Amino acid sequence: MRGKESLNELRPKGQMTAEIMGRIGREYPRLRSLSLASNSISYVYSIAIKKIENLHRLPLLEKLNLSKNQIYKIEGLGFQSNLRELNLAHNFIEVIQGLESLINLTMLNLSYNKISDINEIKKLQVNTSLRILSLEGNPITNTK
Repeated sequence: MRGKESLNELRPKGQMTAEIMGRIGREYPRLRSLSLASNSISYVYSIAIKKIENLHRLPLLEKLNLSKNQIYKIEGLGFQSNLRELNLAHNFIEVIQGLESLINLTMLNLSYNKISDINEIKKLQVNTSLRILSLEGNPITNTK
């Protein structure tokens, strides 16, 4: 039987706390896919409770789903150099930041956020591996 340390994918349910994120990082170091969708996360960072913490303990992470939370600001993901797919749909993001160092990012879902300025999209030009970008449901996509 395979142990926790060899688990590749995890989809916990319920509100995430700093303590739980710390445990995930310690107990599942080989995790490649993590879905924290619909968990009432309000901030992506690596320091306080109700924020995503300890992702640096998941160096192999390739897929991260943070959709349907309450995220206003993207931070704390810069050390995820292996991240290929990032889902931030259905949040409250207006400003695109903190993704510059994700050199392997090929898919980014920012659907149904609050992005209204084309200059925010231009910031993604540094993500040269990016092939799929979803912006559906943002104010910037309204054509009137």
